[in-house]
Amino acid sequence: MDYSDLIAKLQKIADLKKKYKGTGEPEQSYVSAITGLLVENRFLRNAAKERDAAVKDLETMARTVRSQKVNDDACCFACEHNCPVEDYCPGWDEEDCFEWRGKEAHEDSN
Repeated sequence: MDYSDLIAKLQKIADLKKKYKGTGEPEQSYVSAITGLLVENRFLRNAAKERDAAVKDLETMARTVRSQKVNDDACCFACEHNCPVEDYCPGWDEEDCFEWRGKEAHEDSN
């Protein structure tokens, strides 16, 4: 049984109870709770996709900038090490020198 079937069955029970007993509780509150959770889940999945796309875009930007000889410090604005490019940056050859807002929170939740 999928969620839509469950919601439909609970709604039918709530409607019948309301018709014969005057109230469809608690089934109606179950329908509302499940529907709300499905909406929130969809929102969180979309947010995760957007975050992953942003991370990938910034990594691609950094690789592209680093491969060019002109203005090779253009991606340093997002570096967590915050040191002059003339000095050796410990993250220059790595993809872990950027601080992604939200990534730590995502890793902490796993």
